[in-house]
Amino acid sequence: MVKTFHFVNAASDDRKERKEIRRHVMMGKNAGKTIHRPSKIKALKQKELEQRNSKGSLVRIAKPVSGWYPTPFPRTDPRTSVETEMKSMAFPVELTPQYIEIITDFFAHVADGMYPAHIGVSLEAAKCTWLRVMLLDEHNFHCSVALMQACNATFLYGKWDALVSATFLTSSISHVRKKIESPDALSCSTVAIVLSLVTQEQFRNEHEAARVHLGGLVRMINLRGGLDTLKETPQVLLKACKTDILFSLEYGNAPIFFRDRMADIRRLHKLQDSVHDLTTIPCIVQHCPDTRLSTIIIDVFDTCKLFNDPHHQYFEIDLESYQEIIVSVSYRLLTLRHIHQQPLSSTPETLYQLGLIIFIMILFLQYGRRRLHRFARISGLLKHVLELHSVQSDKDLTLWLMITGGIWMMDGVWTLDAHSGDWLPPLISGLAKEMGLQTWDDARSHIIKYPWIYKLLDGPGSEIWERVLAFRKKSNE
Repeated sequence: MVKTFHFVNAASDDRKERKEIRRHVMMGKNAGKTIHRPSKIKALKQKELEQRNSKGSLVRIAKPVSGWYPTPFPRTDPRTSVETEMKSMAFPVELTPQYIEIITDFFAHVADGMYPAHIGVSLEAAKCTWLRVMLLDEHNFHCSVALMQACNATFLYGKWDALVSATFLTSSISHVRKKIESPDALSCSTVAIVLSLVTQEQFRNEHEAARVHLGGLVRMINLRGGLDTLKETPQVLLKACKTDILFSLEYGNAPIFFRDRMADIRRLHKLQDSVHDLTTIPCIVQHCPDTRLSTIIIDVFDTCKLFNDPHHQYFEIDLESYQEIIVSVSYRLLTLRHIHQQPLSSTPETLYQLGLIIFIMILFLQYGRRRLHRFARISGLLKHVLELHSVQSDKDLTLWLMITGGIWMMDGVWTLDAHSGDWLPPLISGLAKEMGLQTWDDARSHIIKYPWIYKLLDGPGSEIWERVLAFRKKSNE
């Protein structure tokens, strides 16, 4: 290699010439080096969703916390495929390594546990729903990433960092404020980020703050002209409904909105040909004189038939239909007053309404998501009603409510307090003894004539029966 030398006139006073001299000298000194310009580093940091803590990294666990959701099929490296797909998408902001880590962890490990894929709900549709919201604008992207990080911290990393949580929440509030102060204050995208803010507060157990945000959300929707004005973005509309239902179940207040699209679901999935004669379902004829409740029961039975159809070995239901079923049935159940009567009694109507509410909650909230809510009111009603059941009560109906309630509490309440559900196995054991039931197959044969989705409930039901057997063994020692 031939070396060449260049001479410059350093005596010149011309500013432009001296600038060129300095540039030329630095090019020689920095040849072959990677330059980290302070200005670019600062700009990158400003784009970061969260400032790293003093240790310089987020706390992570290499794999998901086991046991909290059913895995539909084994995966080798799910993060790789997610990252590949993400690189082909036009996100409204530049994807930093931190964003990629949060999003890929969520889609690869957490999202699968939030939707019941093992009964046919499309996970791909669920992931597309999240992505559609993220792609709306910069504000929705940041709030969605913040919510994903909250999900990851709760369900995947197994550790909640208060500093990280506060940082993400502060970022979300800032983006919500910017949207509200913009001309798009009442847009669907603004409603979406307010909904994400409500959920983030619930993750932090700040339920009062979540209720404040929900109040603001309701005012926004009313100013838009009502719930139906969100129909251009069904995922946002249904999320608003589900949030409303969750608050109603947790706090006992009447729902704010109402939506019933069950007739559309029947047409879409060819359930309109189902026989509506109540005599075709023997357990309804004797115990359910309330026609509104009877109609709901028929819809739930047909929903079970849809998921249990043996001819659809690889049955898959679209996410929107799945959510519309939950929303439609839940709103109609919450308008009934049987569980609110004073004094409360174990009438068939009360047993059916409470049992169907719990059944829909199991279908709605998968195991891991139940950790976010205690639903102490529903658990208290269940305990009170079951302790009131008399010898005149229908034993099959009562057993179904006990097992369904046990499935609900198994990973929800009992995960939070290992002994809070200890009252239930003795009741199940006592009733099973009256009915002469010895095995899970014996018990199952009595309860599957009530609302029951095999792939969703058979496994957990068997676990409840194991707890009953453990109680019997301990009692006989």
